[in-house]
Amino acid sequence: MTGRWPVFVHGTTLSGQPDAVLLPGGGRRAAVVEGQLWAMPSGRSALVLEPGPKVEGELVDPVPDRVLGMLDLMEGVGEGQTRRELVDVVVGLRRERAWTWVTEAARARVGRRLRDGRWRPVRRRSD
Repeated sequence: MTGRWPVFVHGTTLSGQPDAVLLPGGGRRAAVVEGQLWAMPSGRSALVLEPGPKVEGELVDPVPDRVLGMLDLMEGVGEGQTRRELVDVVVGLRRERAWTWVTEAARARVGRRLRDGRWRPVRRRSD
């Protein structure tokens, strides 16, 4: 079964990123959501919803329900690290609803805020 809503991605599941393979075959469109984007020490992204600032990402559709469940596990929903939430996403001149994974502001602050709202992976130092 395919989920009713598309998914807004903003980090390692973007096109060209390591986890993009988890969303094969879905159509991808450039999209924007209001919030703050954070680069976490784990190398993953965190989205904090907030009116005003913009976060750039992609809208992926369709996404099968089994993939949504897998993404919930990967995003730490069961451990309370994030929650999956329906949000308003802007695609071109249209506003759509989509699932995304949201982090509480206090939890995100251990990371580095990406003020321009564009994902860049954390660079790890080589030993």
